[in-house]
Amino acid sequence: MGFYLSYAGYELRKWLRDSLTAFLLFYPLILGLAGRFLIPFAEEHAGFNLAPYYHVVLVFLGLKTA
Repeated sequence: MGFYLSYAGYELRKWLRDSLTAFLLFYPLILGLAGRFLIPFAEEHAGFNLAPYYHVVLVFLGLKTA
């Protein structure tokens, strides 16, 4: 079991050392948080309802992470 944990730690450090791989690992999380918090913020400040377009926004964010 110790070997597998050691190997997993090695692989994780290797992935995070490469800046592009590290970015791609966290990119879906960043877009998810942007969709969760920025869409209601934009709705509130723009003064119109985006509820009819939530499915379009979700598809766009989903395709950006693929």
